[in-house]
Amino acid sequence: MSHSHTKPDWRALAETAMARFQAYNRDSFCDDTAPEYEGDEFERFVESRSVSSEHGRVVPRAIPNHGSKRTDRGRLLKTTGWSNKASSRDLLLLFRLCATFGNQARVSSTLDSGGITLIETGDVAPQRVAEMLEAAFLPAEAKIATDLMPRKTSGIFGMLIIVFCRTDDKRELCQQTERMIAALEQPLPLIILAASFTRLPHKVLKCLPPPLRLEKFSTDILIALLSETHAPNHTEQMTLRNAFQQHAGEVSWPALATALREKDAISAARKLNELITTEAQSGPTLANIEGFGAAEQTARQMVSDLEDWSAGNLAWADVQRSVLFHGAPGTGKSFLAAAMGNSAGVQLIRGSFARWQSAGHLGDMLRSMSTTFLEAAQARPAILVIDEVDALGDRNDPDPHSRSYRHQVINGFLAEMDGLKTLEGLMVVGTCNFPERIDAAALRPGRFDVIVEVPLPGNVAIRRMLRDGLGCHVPEIDLTRLTSAAAGASSADIDGALRVARTHARQMGRAVEPVDLLTQFGFEDRNPALDSRIAVHECGHAIVFKYLGLGRVRRLAITRDGGGAWLHSTPQQGLISDWESQITYILAGRAAERLIFGAATAGAGGGETSDLAQATAQAVLIDTKLGLGAEGLVWLDPDRSLYLQDPENAARVRSRLDKAESRALVVLAQNEPLLRKMADALNQARMLEDDALKNWLDQITMQPNGLATPQTNSVG
Repeated sequence: MSHSHTKPDWRALAETAMARFQAYNRDSFCDDTAPEYEGDEFERFVESRSVSSEHGRVVPRAIPNHGSKRTDRGRLLKTTGWSNKASSRDLLLLFRLCATFGNQARVSSTLDSGGITLIETGDVAPQRVAEMLEAAFLPAEAKIATDLMPRKTSGIFGMLIIVFCRTDDKRELCQQTERMIAALEQPLPLIILAASFTRLPHKVLKCLPPPLRLEKFSTDILIALLSETHAPNHTEQMTLRNAFQQHAGEVSWPALATALREKDAISAARKLNELITTEAQSGPTLANIEGFGAAEQTARQMVSDLEDWSAGNLAWADVQRSVLFHGAPGTGKSFLAAAMGNSAGVQLIRGSFARWQSAGHLGDMLRSMSTTFLEAAQARPAILVIDEVDALGDRNDPDPHSRSYRHQVINGFLAEMDGLKTLEGLMVVGTCNFPERIDAAALRPGRFDVIVEVPLPGNVAIRRMLRDGLGCHVPEIDLTRLTSAAAGASSADIDGALRVARTHARQMGRAVEPVDLLTQFGFEDRNPALDSRIAVHECGHAIVFKYLGLGRVRRLAITRDGGGAWLHSTPQQGLISDWESQITYILAGRAAERLIFGAATAGAGGGETSDLAQATAQAVLIDTKLGLGAEGLVWLDPDRSLYLQDPENAARVRSRLDKAESRALVVLAQNEPLLRKMADALNQARMLEDDALKNWLDQITMQPNGLATPQTNSVG
């Protein structure tokens, strides 16, 4: 939309449409029971039914409809009274249609012989758009029919068919498609109106011209509306243009209706911006996001693309349109999606598999899913957020239970995602915890273009959340201490700790103090000896991982529940030496404890995700499923415990694990001074990442061939 200080191109069309609309309303006053008015008498009647406000505007009073007899043109419009004063909502729709068509020539083309016009009405009911088309845009001689014409239509002049297409009910969609095809068979101009055309069969849609989309609110539309409701002078119009330039696309009808109650145009603009700002402050923006790495970069790029597309500077084909954010619970995936919507100034439509499945049986679930997708399509430009995508399932899941249900849900979801491919202005953000559980077809480009991890927040992100959450100036020394104390916490953990700390401080009748948060993060309950061992353990993992060339170490942290190493693995060839290197890295934390403290603890063992469990699983895998071990070229799928009950198998796996740990010990012994200093740094900072971590790992001493070989003697 033009933002110049000249009248928009569609203003000439708007003046014509306004005149037609007023004449149309006046024609509809013909009534057998109501008094008849002519000329000035009619104007006096309208004035008598109106009240003058203090600033000179005439506001029509509500006048009951006494069953007025419509003129020949009154086939669609459902008037609510006798006043020819258009309501602000009518004017808004009129101007949006003017901006949609652009000029009279485009309107006239809808009546061309054999012409087909599709209009996607979005947030406005198709019936209401049809009423406004008849009242303000189509010439009086146009004969309009909303039902199908007989096949013999020769000799009928000026006839037009309008078809309303409801696509929110799949049960009726087939019937409506047949109606459209029947209408296409008639040699008459055809207008098809629908909230969205996303669900029309592709075989029909590809035969039709691209739909016109009912224009959203814009600076020009808002100024045109205020020019009719508040009559601003030229200087005031310039002020309005500057006021609306930034927020026009974020306006909602309730906010606009509230603003229009103000006594003058400038007050209305001020009120509208105030309401928009209040709505925007109710949620996060990307300005509140910092330190989320690749996920943050992806979010910013998508918002930038959406803004460039809205401004006409980027083709939709070049826009990055979808992303799947994955990560541990509480990392801030949904928070990041909400920040994208608020930053882009577009509506955020939320759906989730949990909510869809709660609708009922399979048919209810699929219907609920379709409703969400349709709502998003109608709200464009918008961002559709789909939570718990991993609940979609996988058609390759061997579990026979609910297999038919799972297949139909997956097929339904894929069809909905494919229906968005031709829609401009709609982005999709999926969130999940376990992307590996999602059917591969759902993850391919075109459905989810990018798959990116949302990690636990690092130092920068934690620092930002704490500073924003405390809502006051925090001394640098306290902020640094709090950031260290929150290392390894999720976004949800930090948000929850802030809420509890604020509640406690409020009960005490004082402001939040650092000690309130330190208590929530369990900082005062730490065991120094345990922290020292955890630091050594995690640094051992990092050094061996980097030494063996397995990838990049992104972060090390001492958390409330232990420690963690965040790694980015590079693809390996799959040789037995690659698998043995993986086992060596996994056991490196335990090896580091033996080297520094003389003995290992049970910290490497425990549950199914422990170091020892993972190392054992991979050692068994080499023999049973990879064709690289003692069983040769046989693929076996035994229970791991049963396999290890065989003494020979157990001895072979144990030997492989011992060899891997010894190899890790050799690497760490070569780098023992580095291991000690690095562990001390981690223990003090509680998190190492980015350049600080890289600086430590760059000091690793490598053997000439880059690989360490185990010695016969062991350390510790």
